[in-house]
Amino acid sequence: MIICLDSSFLIAALKKNEKHHMDATFIMENMGSNEGIASSLAVIEVPGGLASSTNLSEQAIRRVVGVFQEKYHITFLPFEPFIEDAIELMIELRELKRRYEIPTADLFHLATAKASSASAFITTDMKHLLRKDVVDAFSKYARILDPSQARTELFG
Repeated sequence: MIICLDSSFLIAALKKNEKHHMDATFIMENMGSNEGIASSLAVIEVPGGLASSTNLSEQAIRRVVGVFQEKYHITFLPFEPFIEDAIELMIELRELKRRYEIPTADLFHLATAKASSASAFITTDMKHLLRKDVVDAFSKYARILDPSQARTELFG
């Protein structure tokens, strides 16, 4: 199964004080034969999020993407192949984007999940992506789950 991981999920897996840290860590350590993927935007969003919300050293922040790749076998997909998919999804979900002020980057992450035929997209983004309307609208492509839901539904 292909599981797309949002930047917020990856940050939660690293930050011990995050609400979803335990579930995110469990998922990362139990991916098994599942294929973990993330949008290319995560390559800059995760270090940026860690730089602004932790006291991790510069060296640790710079290594984080490599750790996800080497230790957890997460594949960070390239940017260019998903541009058209992202534009299409922004048009399709334009009313939700407008109503909830969903950032373009969030829809790019979802477009990456859709175009990669991911079964699930795991995020901690309650403000935008975990809203019922958004979850329902995207359900024809993949399930949007928070880490707790993903742990229960995908990893029993």
